[in-house]
Amino acid sequence: TQFVATVTKNGQPYGVGESVTFLISGVTSQRTIDSNGQAKLNITLQPDTYTVTSTFGDLTNTNTLIVNKASTTTSLTASSSSILTTDTLTLSGAVTGNSMGGYSVKIYDGSTLIDTVSSSSGTYTKTLTGLSVGTHSFKTVFDGDANHTGSESSVVTVTVTAPLTPDTITITGTSTIQTGDVATITATLLAGSTAISGETLSYTVKHGSTTIDSGSDTTDSNGEIEI
Repeated sequence: TQFVATVTKNGQPYGVGESVTFLISGVTSQRTIDSNGQAKLNITLQPDTYTVTSTFGDLTNTNTLIVNKASTTTSLTASSSSILTTDTLTLSGAVTGNSMGGYSVKIYDGSTLIDTVSSSSGTYTKTLTGLSVGTHSFKTVFDGDANHTGSESSVVTVTVTAPLTPDTITITGTSTIQTGDVATITATLLAGSTAISGETLSYTVKHGSTTIDSGSDTTDSNGEIEI
């Protein structure tokens, strides 16, 4: 905060090189008048109401200054909007404001407080595991401090579902080939009628009791491996 006392006489700067005394809530400071007739005091004040008196000779001026808390903004993002119960979810964000230092935020799932997280680096992070099936509505609340007002983030919605349980493997392929041709067999992993990707299928191909091929592969986006 800068206070400027301007001293003039007959409309012209006056008292160059002399001092103006500032009195702010019992604390006195002196500043020299410059060529423009101004004495300037730079000072950092905490949120409060202050009486500021400037004196030059027998001239006095008194003002009231109200220092308000700095406003803040709280953000929140989720690592994904849709996860499985077996997945990990990461919530992260920041509280921003003028001269913002360390802070603590409260993280809610709906109306339930799930944790209070502190940060000294400007951003906060919370990792969640084992979330229940359903829709979770997360928000972060900063209650404010001595110099900053409180704020809260927008609600971030995350849908949690249970992993699909495989119950069917279908086998398709050419039923008749000629000697020397290559037979292609496709195995599809299903849960009901839904294909399951990213799972490992092991296979064994036999001619009678003789094993002619075996191995494993990961199902593609269609739930298939090709043998």
